[in-house]
Amino acid sequence: MAANTCNQPPFRGNGTGAQADYVFGFEYINRADVEVYVGEPGNWTQFTEGNAANANEYQWQNATTIRLNAATGTDNVLITRETDRCDPAVEFFAGTSIRAEDLNANQEQTLMLIQEMSATLSANGMDQPPGSDGIT
Repeated sequence: MAANTCNQPPFRGNGTGAQADYVFGFEYINRADVEVYVGEPGNWTQFTEGNAANANEYQWQNATTIRLNAATGTDNVLITRETDRCDPAVEFFAGTSIRAEDLNANQEQTLMLIQEMSATLSANGMDQPPGSDGIT
C-alpha cells in the first residue's frame, strides 16, 4: 500500500475502555510493519494481530483501520510503523530488467525509513536543523 507518504506515523488515539476502531493515515509496505501499543511512555504493551475481543490483540478492519479494546485514557493508543531495514523491498540481479515499479518500491522503503528515523530523532529532542539548538 503506498501513494501519499506525507502522513507519517505515529498515530495516537484515546482508549475507550471498550472495542473501538482506530483509523490511521500513514502508509506502510506490509501489514507486518504496523505495530500497535497501548499504555503510556515507558510502559507500553505491544498488541498482536488476532481477535479484538481478546486481551492484547487487535484486528484489521481494512487497510487503515484497526479494532482493539484499550483501557480508557488519553493518547494511550499508539499505532506506528517499523519498516524492514535489513532487506530491500526488491532485489536486482544481473541480466534482469529494471522496472519502474521495483525502483519505486525500494525508494518508498527508503523514504519510510527516513521518516521513522526523523520521528525517533524528534522524539529525543533533535528536531531542529544543526546548530539552531546547539546540536552540530
